[in-house]
Amino acid sequence: PNKTLVKLLLPTLVFYGSTASQSFSLLQVVALSNECQDTRVFCVKFLRTLLRCQKNNFSSQGIRLLVLLVYDHSSVVREEAIKVLDEACEIKKHLVTFSSLNPQISHLSLSGYLLFTRLFSLTDNYSLFKSTGVLSNEVKKWIQVKNFEYVELVERSIAEGFTNYVYTEPGQFKRRSTVSEMDLTKKQVFVPVHFFGQLAAHIEGCNYIKTESLMDSMIDTVKQQRLDDSADILQMKAAVWALGHIGSQKCGIELLIEENLIDDIVDMCSNSPVLTIRGSCYYSICLMAKTPVGTEALNKLGWVSVRHGNESKWPLAHDSLRDISNILDQDSLRDDISYGGKSTGSRSLLNTSLTLPEKYEFTFSSTPSQ
Repeated sequence: PNKTLVKLLLPTLVFYGSTASQSFSLLQVVALSNECQDTRVFCVKFLRTLLRCQKNNFSSQGIRLLVLLVYDHSSVVREEAIKVLDEACEIKKHLVTFSSLNPQISHLSLSGYLLFTRLFSLTDNYSLFKSTGVLSNEVKKWIQVKNFEYVELVERSIAEGFTNYVYTEPGQFKRRSTVSEMDLTKKQVFVPVHFFGQLAAHIEGCNYIKTESLMDSMIDTVKQQRLDDSADILQMKAAVWALGHIGSQKCGIELLIEENLIDDIVDMCSNSPVLTIRGSCYYSICLMAKTPVGTEALNKLGWVSVRHGNESKWPLAHDSLRDISNILDQDSLRDDISYGGKSTGSRSLLNTSLTLPEKYEFTFSSTPSQ
C-alpha cells in the first residue's frame, strides 16, 4: 500500500514555480529514506521524467538528488541513477552541475566509470586532471586496455538489442524468461561515451591528442589493415571506434581529415573481408556525421548523412534532394523544406531514422548514394 501511495502522490506535486523546492525536498525524503527498493527505483525514474520535461530548476536540485542516489546501498537503484545522470549530462549545464558536486563514481561500476569519463569534456576539469596526473593515467588505461574493453561492451550491447538473451555476468547470457518480459524489456542500445571523444570535445584536448601523438597507433592500424588473427581484428575495431568518437567533435574531425582517415574507414566499411569490422566502420561513420564538416566530407565520398534532433519530424538530406528534382518542381520543394532540416509540409521526402546530435541510437545514420 505504501508503495502504491507514493506512486500516486508524487506525480501530483508541482516541480516548478514557488513550490518547486518543497516538492523536491519531499521527493528527496522518499527517495533516500524509503526502505522499499521498488519505491526508490520509481523515484529515480520519476526524476528522469522531470529531466525530460526540461524544468529550469532540475539542474540545481534534480542532479543533486541523483548524485545522492548513486550511493544507494542497492545496486539496482545505483545503476538506474547512473543511467539518468548519463542522459542528463548530454546537456552541458547539467554536466557542469554534476561536475561541481565532485562525485566519486568511477569505482562503482563500468557505467559509473563511463559517466566519470564525461568530466574530461569540460575544459576546467581537463586542466585539473592534467595538472594532477589523472589525464595521463586515463590515457594509458585507454590505450592499453579500455579501448578493447569498449569494443566488447558495444558488441555485447548490440547482441542484447538484437536477441532474446540478456547479459548476466562475464561470459554468460540467459534467455529472457517470459514472452511478456521479452516484449517489455526490449533493450535500446545507445553508443556509450568514449574517453577520446570526450577529450576531443574542446580545442585543448585536441591539441593534447595531437602533441602527444595519441592517434599514431590508431592511424597505423587503420592504414596497414592487418587482419591476420582475432587480436588484429580487435585492434582494428578499437582504433575505428576511438577515431569515430574523436571525429564526432568539431575540432576532432579536423584531425581525421588531416590524416585522410575518413577515406580509409569508408573504404573498409564497404570492402573489409571481416563483416564485424564493416559494422564497426559503419557506426564510426555515423559518429563522424555528427558535425557539419564530417557530413560534408562523407558527402564527397558518396555518403549522404542527415543530422537531426528529436523535434525534427521530417529530417531531410538537403544535398541529396538534387537527385529527385525531376520528381518535384522547385516551388513545391521549397514549400516542404524549412531551415535546419525540419519539414513544414505534410510529406516525408526521406523517411530514414538517422543520427541524433547528442545521444546516438544504433540506427541507420548514413546511406551510400547509388
